[in-house]
Amino acid sequence: MRYYALLLVVSFLTRLPSLFIRVIDADEAVYANTSRGILKGLVLYRDLIDQKPPLIYYVYALFMGIVNDLRFVHAISVIVVWITAIAMYHLVARCFDRHSGVVAGILYAAFVSTVGYASNTEIFMNLPLVLGVWFFFRNYSGEESCISPGVGRQAIPWGDTRFRSVYHPGG
Repeated sequence: MRYYALLLVVSFLTRLPSLFIRVIDADEAVYANTSRGILKGLVLYRDLIDQKPPLIYYVYALFMGIVNDLRFVHAISVIVVWITAIAMYHLVARCFDRHSGVVAGILYAAFVSTVGYASNTEIFMNLPLVLGVWFFFRNYSGEESCISPGVGRQAIPWGDTRFRSVYHPGG
């Protein structure tokens, strides 16, 4: 439990600046405005147009329906980063040891905000991705470790396409 508290402190301190900024970037503004339209009964991709997959708009609509302020979404992103850091801790501790798990959780919480303070798709998609890998590895023990040859190639989580477009022009 003390590791959870440490991960909360790191998550909070690294995301703290976002709690005082109303809109951080254009993507957030689009998510917020689209989610407000959804809350008013408009239909995504018919009445509201954007190129991103739908789940991020519904996540925003959930939180914007509670408190209609992006700073609330920023506060939720602190919690999401914290829970993801805990999941990272458990994943790496399961595959290696507790000390490595703590370091991995701290590094995730500390550096996920280096790409910016916005509550973008990356913040919300990392949790299902890490949980997917953890659920995959949770039953491995003894000879079948997380780092056995071939095991890692099978651990491809599902969540990316629901939050982020995977279309890469020219690639």
